[in-house]
Amino acid sequence: MSDAKTLFEMSDAGVAVCDRARAVHLLLMAEKPFFNLVSIRSPGCGDHPVDRLSDRALSVLPLEFEDLDREIPGRRCPPRLHHIAELVEWANNKNEILIHCDAGCSRSSACALVVLASRGTVEGAIEFLNPWLHWPNELIIELGARVVKQPRLVEAVKKWKEWNKKNYPWFTGD
Repeated sequence: MSDAKTLFEMSDAGVAVCDRARAVHLLLMAEKPFFNLVSIRSPGCGDHPVDRLSDRALSVLPLEFEDLDREIPGRRCPPRLHHIAELVEWANNKNEILIHCDAGCSRSSACALVVLASRGTVEGAIEFLNPWLHWPNELIIELGARVVKQPRLVEAVKKWKEWNKKNYPWFTGD
């Protein structure tokens, strides 16, 4: 069995993002727990594979909300301020945090940015983003900016998205 630590790369601040399948794979490959896990899933998803493997992580924070950038009538649960406040409080003083959602693109990358912004600068958090992998959920960013008192985070993510749309016109991210 290969060392699970070599299968993903942590940021300098100890945060990584992936999709659900990779998170399950990393949990299965780990010979002993070495990361804290944020497991973001849609409400009502039922039995989640990560739940059966939670003993393979140092700790697990399950969060349930849909990947919505705004309130949409008839949709169950957009991200809310209490979700993001819980994330920031839970992540405080934890190292090696792996954040996963279904695709590892929108909710998880936004949550990672919020955690990184809580630990350092907005500029440092933005450097974490990879336009080929990440397209942060804007509602999570707005809520997170309020929680970590970093209002510049919202504008920095908007500028990052605009720059990527301009320089990678085939990739809209939306």
